[in-house]
Amino acid sequence: MVLQQTVATITKVSSLIDRLGSRWARNSRARGHSSSQSLSRRWVVNCIHLRCSRSLAILHLLASGKMVNLGDVFPNFSADSTVGSIKLHTFLGDSWGILFSHPADYTPVCTTELGRVAKLAPEFTKRDVKLLAISCDSVEDHLGWIKDIQAYNSLSGDFPYPIIADQNRDLAVTLGMIDPDEKNAAGMPLTCRAVFVIGPDKKLKLSILYPATTGRNFDEILRVIDSLQLTAVKKVATPADWKKGDHCMVVPSIPADEAKKVFPEHKVHEVPSGKHYLRTTPLP
Repeated sequence: MVLQQTVATITKVSSLIDRLGSRWARNSRARGHSSSQSLSRRWVVNCIHLRCSRSLAILHLLASGKMVNLGDVFPNFSADSTVGSIKLHTFLGDSWGILFSHPADYTPVCTTELGRVAKLAPEFTKRDVKLLAISCDSVEDHLGWIKDIQAYNSLSGDFPYPIIADQNRDLAVTLGMIDPDEKNAAGMPLTCRAVFVIGPDKKLKLSILYPATTGRNFDEILRVIDSLQLTAVKKVATPADWKKGDHCMVVPSIPADEAKKVFPEHKVHEVPSGKHYLRTTPLP
């Protein structure tokens, strides 16, 4: 409801600016103002109108867009990138995938993040995870920015993953990655720091949204991947602060008799309620 009201308000403001511009033009002619004065006023009107139009377009897309939920098949989008045109599902193949967004090129936090992911690329490869970044700038900007990323993070050789171009915010809007509190110099909204983990079945397994001002912990993303890959094939869950090799929790849906067969070393923890729902087992 708030989104629709905002769209309506910006539409009214845009219409008002059009009428104001026409009135200025008539008054300028009637008062004999110079052409430079008229052009100056019209330039101001056009600038304001352009910002309204951009905002309105994005809000319309947001109002009509559908957020991707856990378990949904992730949109099979096509986009230009630093390695050429990419179609997501083809790029992923039978692998896991991580798509992570960035507000803009040549920004400090993003430069540290992309460098950190580049250093961790071998760890993601071990887990059969393909990496894909996205930023609201052109491929040309990305290619120039990569040189800065490598220099600051002491990297060399080929950059280990593609960066998608999204200067029109099409993907950012479609995937719900817009951060309304962060804008560039032109007043266009930036993307938040989103992370999407996509399974081999092309379904969304996890999503995290960070504000543009907070950098991500990619060691945590690796930990999450370990948990997702384990729990996709074993009837366990991972407790708080779990790391690969730690004990796991037997999921509540497994009856006691079955748990003894599937997890012969599991332990039932006694609690005041007397309920036997806390069951731990060595990593299966």
